[in-house]
Amino acid sequence: VVTRFTDRLVPPILGELRDWKEGTKTRSARLLQVLLVYTEDLINDDIQEILSALAKVVLDPHLAKDAAQCLRLLGRFGDLSVIMREVKRALVSNCDDKIHL
Repeated sequence: VVTRFTDRLVPPILGELRDWKEGTKTRSARLLQVLLVYTEDLINDDIQEILSALAKVVLDPHLAKDAAQCLRLLGRFGDLSVIMREVKRALVSNCDDKIHL
């Protein structure tokens, strides 16, 4: 059931990572961990969105541990070439932004 509805589950979970309530953010990060385990390699379609959302919250002291665990699970179950392509895209974009400042 989870794998059939992954495309419907990911956006709200990622959206709640930005919630102002600590409890909501923490539960969302933990739910994302469970989703990553259940979907395993099917999560490749959503890697760009997930990496982008985790990059925004990884420095949050309340979410750092859970975000790091999500990243470990992505590394374990995701396609490494897809992950590296998205990381490279983010780095290039970040470097381009810094150069234009």
